[in-house]
Amino acid sequence: MQDLCTFEDVQSLIGSDVADLYDATALQALCDGDTDTLGLIEAWSRWFETQVDRIFDLQTVTYYLSGRNTNMVMLPDVPMAPIVSMTLEYQSLDNSWTSSTNFGYSDAGVIRLTGASDRSFDNRSDMPRFARGVNNVKATVTFGSATVPPDVRKAVTYLCAIEVLAQYSRWLDKGIKSRQLGDRKEDYGSGGRFSQDVSKWQEVVDKTLLRWGGGVGVAAAHMTG
Repeated sequence: MQDLCTFEDVQSLIGSDVADLYDATALQALCDGDTDTLGLIEAWSRWFETQVDRIFDLQTVTYYLSGRNTNMVMLPDVPMAPIVSMTLEYQSLDNSWTSSTNFGYSDAGVIRLTGASDRSFDNRSDMPRFARGVNNVKATVTFGSATVPPDVRKAVTYLCAIEVLAQYSRWLDKGIKSRQLGDRKEDYGSGGRFSQDVSKWQEVVDKTLLRWGGGVGVAAAHMTG
């Protein structure tokens, strides 16, 4: 499965802010992980996909379905992403074909032969149908997306950044509650130096989760729990 953001995304967002603890090499190791350690990017990518119950990658799966002498068959489980393409291989005693065009399908996994709902048939027996059989319909289904949606990429970048900053803040013990910028002082309250950024990022993550079918407040609860 593909990661939903990159190390460069995270580095661009917070790299200079945590440079005293994480140089570029250390930050990349934290984000990308290694053979023994799961990186933050992969961990938060899989977490986000679990929350919205879909994947953001191209996947090809083969299903073997059984005809019931009707015009329709259904995939045993709904793909976790929009269907991009589908090919059917059908076999019966008197007919067999392979096609990607003589049927329609929905993202819910319903496959219906073209013309099956056409009322022009004089005799119901003339309607196209899948003969009764066991695993006589082979469906090769490609679903997902070749590119990560921009809002999802941003949300997962924020999740990774929040985690890095959480570790950074623990290293700082009580955090930095204010900082001096020339003759101007910025006060960040009790949440430490990054509290305002983190609050905004969590809000973006929650809105993105809601947009893709996940829960509201999940990210904030997960980060503080």
